[in-house]
Amino acid sequence: MINISDLFTEDFILLDVDINSKDELFKAAAEHLYSKNIVNDKELFIKALYDRESIGETGVGDGFAIPHAKSEAVNKPAVLYIKSNRKIEYESLDDLPIDNFFMLVVPENSGNEHINLLSSVACLLLEDEFKAKLENVKSKLEIIDLVNKYI
Repeated sequence: MINISDLFTEDFILLDVDINSKDELFKAAAEHLYSKNIVNDKELFIKALYDRESIGETGVGDGFAIPHAKSEAVNKPAVLYIKSNRKIEYESLDDLPIDNFFMLVVPENSGNEHINLLSSVACLLLEDEFKAKLENVKSKLEIIDLVNKYI
Protein backbone atom coordinates (compact mmCIF):
# COMPACT_ATOMS: atom_id res chain seq x y z
CA MET A 1 0.00 0.00 0.00
CA ILE A 2 1.27 3.46 -0.88
CA ASN A 3 1.63 5.89 1.99
CA ILE A 4 1.18 9.61 1.44
CA SER A 5 4.42 10.31 3.32
CA ASP A 6 6.33 8.24 0.73
CA LEU A 7 5.09 10.50 -2.07
CA PHE A 8 5.01 13.89 -0.36
CA THR A 9 8.37 15.60 -0.99
CA GLU A 10 9.61 19.15 -1.56
CA ASP A 11 9.42 18.59 -5.33
CA PHE A 12 5.65 18.24 -5.01
CA ILE A 13 4.90 21.34 -2.98
CA LEU A 14 4.20 24.57 -4.87
CA LEU A 15 3.76 27.71 -2.78
CA ASP A 16 2.42 31.15 -3.68
CA VAL A 17 1.25 29.96 -7.10
CA ASP A 18 -0.30 32.66 -9.27
CA ILE A 19 -3.58 31.16 -10.47
CA ASN A 20 -7.00 32.71 -11.04
CA SER A 21 -9.17 29.74 -11.99
CA LYS A 22 -9.61 25.99 -11.87
CA ASP A 23 -8.35 25.83 -15.46
CA GLU A 24 -5.13 27.64 -14.52
CA LEU A 25 -4.75 25.35 -11.49
CA PHE A 26 -5.07 22.21 -13.61
CA LYS A 27 -2.68 23.57 -16.26
CA ALA A 28 -0.06 24.53 -13.63
CA ALA A 29 -0.35 21.09 -12.04
CA ALA A 30 -0.09 19.33 -15.41
CA GLU A 31 2.98 21.37 -16.34
CA HIS A 32 4.71 20.65 -13.04
CA LEU A 33 3.87 16.94 -12.99
CA TYR A 34 4.97 16.62 -16.63
CA SER A 35 8.32 18.24 -15.75
CA LYS A 36 8.75 15.62 -12.99
CA ASN A 37 7.86 12.73 -15.36
CA ILE A 38 4.73 11.91 -13.34
CA VAL A 39 2.45 12.80 -16.27
CA ASN A 40 3.17 11.81 -19.88
CA ASP A 41 0.33 13.69 -21.60
CA LYS A 42 -0.74 17.05 -20.16
CA GLU A 43 -3.98 17.38 -22.13
CA LEU A 44 -5.15 13.86 -21.32
CA PHE A 45 -4.27 14.44 -17.66
CA ILE A 46 -6.26 17.70 -17.52
CA LYS A 47 -9.19 15.91 -19.18
CA ALA A 48 -9.02 13.21 -16.48
CA LEU A 49 -9.17 15.90 -13.77
CA TYR A 50 -12.21 17.51 -15.39
CA ASP A 51 -13.85 14.12 -15.91
CA ARG A 52 -13.52 13.45 -12.19
CA GLU A 53 -14.83 16.93 -11.34
CA SER A 54 -17.93 16.24 -13.46
CA ILE A 55 -18.82 13.36 -11.11
CA GLY A 56 -18.84 15.62 -8.06
CA GLU A 57 -17.08 18.52 -6.42
CA THR A 58 -13.66 17.93 -4.88
CA GLY A 59 -13.75 21.10 -2.80
CA VAL A 60 -14.13 19.88 0.78
CA GLY A 61 -14.64 23.25 2.48
CA ASP A 62 -12.61 25.62 4.64
CA GLY A 63 -10.52 26.67 1.61
CA PHE A 64 -9.35 23.13 0.71
CA ALA A 65 -9.88 20.84 -2.27
CA ILE A 66 -8.66 17.38 -3.22
CA PRO A 67 -8.73 17.24 -7.03
CA HIS A 68 -7.69 13.79 -8.20
CA ALA A 69 -7.28 11.69 -11.32
CA LYS A 70 -6.73 8.07 -12.24
CA SER A 71 -5.47 8.08 -15.81
CA GLU A 72 -3.26 6.44 -18.41
CA ALA A 73 -1.63 9.89 -18.65
CA VAL A 74 -0.09 9.25 -15.21
CA ASN A 75 3.18 7.28 -15.03
CA LYS A 76 3.34 6.83 -11.26
CA PRO A 77 1.43 7.95 -8.16
CA ALA A 78 2.01 11.44 -6.78
CA VAL A 79 0.61 13.86 -4.24
CA LEU A 80 0.97 17.53 -5.20
CA TYR A 81 0.20 20.35 -2.78
CA ILE A 82 -0.50 23.73 -4.35
CA LYS A 83 -0.98 26.86 -2.26
CA SER A 84 -2.44 29.60 -4.43
CA ASN A 85 -1.54 33.23 -3.79
CA ARG A 86 -5.28 33.98 -3.82
CA LYS A 87 -8.52 32.13 -3.23
CA ILE A 88 -10.17 31.04 -6.47
CA GLU A 89 -13.73 30.11 -7.36
CA TYR A 90 -13.98 26.35 -7.09
CA GLU A 91 -17.01 24.15 -6.46
CA SER A 92 -16.94 23.29 -2.77
CA LEU A 93 -19.17 21.83 -0.08
CA ASP A 94 -19.33 25.23 1.64
CA ASP A 95 -19.49 27.27 -1.62
CA LEU A 96 -16.44 29.31 -0.54
CA PRO A 97 -13.34 30.02 -2.68
CA ILE A 98 -10.27 27.80 -2.27
CA ASP A 99 -6.51 28.37 -2.03
CA ASN A 100 -5.22 25.00 -0.75
CA PHE A 101 -5.14 22.05 -3.14
CA PHE A 102 -3.96 18.53 -2.42
CA MET A 103 -3.90 16.87 -5.85
CA LEU A 104 -3.72 13.08 -6.02
CA VAL A 105 -2.76 11.31 -9.24
CA VAL A 106 -2.39 7.61 -9.98
CA PRO A 107 -1.95 5.48 -13.11
CA GLU A 108 -5.05 3.91 -14.63
CA ASN A 109 -3.89 0.40 -13.67
CA SER A 110 -3.22 1.20 -10.01
CA GLY A 111 -6.19 -0.62 -8.52
CA ASN A 112 -7.46 1.11 -5.39
CA GLU A 113 -4.28 3.03 -4.50
CA HIS A 114 -6.06 6.32 -5.09
CA ILE A 115 -8.69 5.42 -2.50
CA ASN A 116 -6.01 4.97 0.17
CA LEU A 117 -4.37 8.28 -0.75
CA LEU A 118 -7.72 10.06 -0.85
CA SER A 119 -8.63 8.64 2.54
CA SER A 120 -5.32 9.81 4.05
CA VAL A 121 -5.71 13.37 2.76
CA ALA A 122 -9.39 13.52 3.70
CA CYS A 123 -8.51 12.48 7.26
CA LEU A 124 -5.88 15.24 7.39
CA LEU A 125 -8.44 17.80 6.32
CA LEU A 126 -10.85 16.74 9.05
CA GLU A 127 -8.30 18.03 11.57
CA ASP A 128 -9.01 21.72 12.24
CA GLU A 129 -5.66 22.05 14.01
CA PHE A 130 -3.83 20.70 10.93
CA LYS A 131 -5.61 23.15 8.62
CA ALA A 132 -4.91 26.10 10.93
CA LYS A 133 -1.23 25.21 11.20
CA LEU A 134 -0.93 24.68 7.44
CA GLU A 135 -2.16 28.24 6.87
CA ASN A 136 0.79 29.56 8.90
CA VAL A 137 3.74 27.50 7.69
CA LYS A 138 6.15 29.18 5.33
CA SER A 139 8.53 26.49 4.09
CA LYS A 140 8.17 23.23 2.21
CA LEU A 141 9.98 21.31 4.95
CA GLU A 142 7.56 22.66 7.56
CA ILE A 143 4.66 21.44 5.43
CA ILE A 144 6.19 17.98 5.07
CA ASP A 145 6.80 17.79 8.83
CA LEU A 146 3.23 18.90 9.51
CA VAL A 147 1.73 16.32 7.15
CA ASN A 148 3.90 13.55 8.60
CA LYS A 149 2.91 14.54 12.13
CA TYR A 150 -0.80 14.19 11.35
CA ILE A 151 -0.71 11.11 9.09
